[in-house]
Amino acid sequence: MFRNEMRQLLRARVISTTRNIVCTEGWGAVRMSRLAKDGRGGGEHRQDLGFVRFGIGRSVLYTEIGTKLDLADALIANEIATFLTGISNAIAAEPDNVVDGLAVAAEYILRSGADNPLLNAALGGCSAAGELCIGPMTVPGSILWHVISALTVVLRDQYALGNIADHDLGAVVEAVIRLTLSNLFLPTSPIDHATQIALVTGGTFGSLSSGSAAYRSTVDRDSALPAQNEAEVRM
Repeated sequence: MFRNEMRQLLRARVISTTRNIVCTEGWGAVRMSRLAKDGRGGGEHRQDLGFVRFGIGRSVLYTEIGTKLDLADALIANEIATFLTGISNAIAAEPDNVVDGLAVAAEYILRSGADNPLLNAALGGCSAAGELCIGPMTVPGSILWHVISALTVVLRDQYALGNIADHDLGAVVEAVIRLTLSNLFLPTSPIDHATQIALVTGGTFGSLSSGSAAYRSTVDRDSALPAQNEAEVRM
């Protein structure tokens, strides 16, 4: 158990250290040999590395982390996981209304993206990343769909949206996410105005709810017709 805890701590500190390097110097400054060298106690960035105390060697680094591409995957996964946790917590603060929940989620995305260049780069891809661009960021679509899928699940669980089909709910979430990211990368108003997204969201959810109710009413009516016709025949 102790060994597993140390391995998890090592991995977390390697990712944290890599994140600091990426945000200050760019992805090009991240080299596995540099991390291993600094980890053994040498190198100009020795004091910056949180895992120096482990006396990490190059073979240990490759065993626990993998290749540089594996490190990139871990870095992005950690960033997105933290991001999604923040969104979930923001939504949880608005437990009664899905539109309000999406509004605070949009505001969280805008504020997080503005304050976090690595997250901004991960969501926007290499075209928005500059020196922060790393391999997996060249195809940000998979990250975007991961965020959309996760947020869809959070909303359904939080607000018990059983009356809205998965496809419809996913479409609304995708529209909100894309609209929010558009405001993040091409801002036209202050972050405090992000609640304007709620106007679009509110109208959309209202239409979906009405449409679902009308659909259920139609289904109930049509399903009742055979029974009614059978009763009339018996009479």
